[in-house]
Amino acid sequence: MSRPAKLFSLVLALLLAIPAFAQQSTVATSNDKELRRSAHRMHITPERLRQARRALEEATSIVGRMDPAAVAQLAQLAPLWPQLHRTAARQKLEQLYTDLRRAAAEAPDEAAYRQQSQAAQALLASLSEVDANRAAVLGRSWPEPPTHLGPAAAEVRGNFETELAKQSIRRIGMSNPEELVPRLEELERSGTLDPMVRARLAMHLSQSGRREDALRLVDQMIGQLDRAAPDPRLLSEYMNFLPLLTMVDPERTVTAATALARISKESGGGPGGTTIQTPEGGRMDLTSAETSIVRMLQNGRLGPGLALRLIAANPDLKTKLDGIGGIDALYGPNALRPGPPPETVSAMRGYYVGPSTQREIGPVMAKIRSLAGSDPSSAAKKLAAELQPEQFQHLIRAAQQLSFQDPDLASIALEGAHSLLVGVEPLEKRAQLMTPLIRVWAEVEGEVQPKLYREGFVLVDDLRQAPRPSEQAPSVGAGPPRAAADNLERTLVAEYARDDFEAALKYIAGLSDYTVKLAMLLDIVQRFRQPF
Repeated sequence: MSRPAKLFSLVLALLLAIPAFAQQSTVATSNDKELRRSAHRMHITPERLRQARRALEEATSIVGRMDPAAVAQLAQLAPLWPQLHRTAARQKLEQLYTDLRRAAAEAPDEAAYRQQSQAAQALLASLSEVDANRAAVLGRSWPEPPTHLGPAAAEVRGNFETELAKQSIRRIGMSNPEELVPRLEELERSGTLDPMVRARLAMHLSQSGRREDALRLVDQMIGQLDRAAPDPRLLSEYMNFLPLLTMVDPERTVTAATALARISKESGGGPGGTTIQTPEGGRMDLTSAETSIVRMLQNGRLGPGLALRLIAANPDLKTKLDGIGGIDALYGPNALRPGPPPETVSAMRGYYVGPSTQREIGPVMAKIRSLAGSDPSSAAKKLAAELQPEQFQHLIRAAQQLSFQDPDLASIALEGAHSLLVGVEPLEKRAQLMTPLIRVWAEVEGEVQPKLYREGFVLVDDLRQAPRPSEQAPSVGAGPPRAAADNLERTLVAEYARDDFEAALKYIAGLSDYTVKLAMLLDIVQRFRQPF
């Protein structure tokens, strides 16, 4: 038999065998297929997605048993269902909404009714991704507040469906803007398009070949900028749309950014100003609009000519940049980046770990290479002996960079950082630093060493047994012991769940505090949905 004939016979035999094999199979292939398809879409393994769904199921069960309802956690939990388990999302979200609706009908005060209404809007916005018609029907069934709660609660109910429509449109606009295109004129007239959705729609229209419609939306946004002045929230939304605008029309981005800088200055700087600090100790304070401009410039989406025009059109920012070396200071491996002002960092009481620049990491990486080249076995100990606890974060960043170049050097950096922890006081600060160490260890090594888990849980126990704040002198640069213990414990459990999922669930089941259990389960879900 010739080679083609043999090949044809083999293929024919395989095709005939497939139906027979399928008939013999007893596996629930429809469920498995949905799981594999969803896992592939999320870039995680089917087993990891199965575990994430189970943790989400446990979290949803706990929310249903909490009284009063965990309103803040509901808003966090709601979007996870359509993301992780779309086929089960409708039933779960509708049940949560039904329980919340029952509680709202008996709300004890206006604040509770307002919080429950906001949580219900989050649930229905997530449900609208799966079944928009059902979400609209349920929205109309939201109960009126008890009459004794007064006119403020009645106003919340009056705005309920309007706010629900805005949330649903925002969610659809950010995830699937094409669905909103047929309704564009209607949505513009109704005023339900916020700046971020407008920008997302404009980008979608531009990429779909409908540039004139995209530019019309952009021009409308620019024409409405002055309305944002009295509303800090709206002003922040307009600032957030700048990065999207660069992908639609860079020329108009310069116009919008200049207008926002003017409005921000006239309104006293706007919310969320930042600071750029130079290695020499210099400081440049930025308004919120200037921060948005600097970050947009550093994203590299504006060409050199437009970047210079933008700086020239904002003389206050140009003057500030001239004080640190001009616009060139924002680019290159040693670029200066905006961050929280020093006084804000101090108010965070140790929970903020600032970014490390390449200028700081470079010498640390050179030292790691030098020590590893002379004596790899003792390099980590020598590294810890030569560095200070303040350089802990530089070692963490170095480990992340070296993991792509030389995994052995990355391991030395992690071991050195681990050794530095011993000298960190108080315990709250040590717990704060241990959290990124555990996460980066898992990222670099693929798993966390048992000794790290053991030390972490011992530290959690020590913090829980520490004197109450009223019983001790206040510590500088660290958060309350109980909060530090809770944060570290959640990180430990979420990471350990990757190694032993059943043991992590058993640990959570042994806890008595529903709020803590819920937070841990949601952390596991978030950790598991991260792609490999």
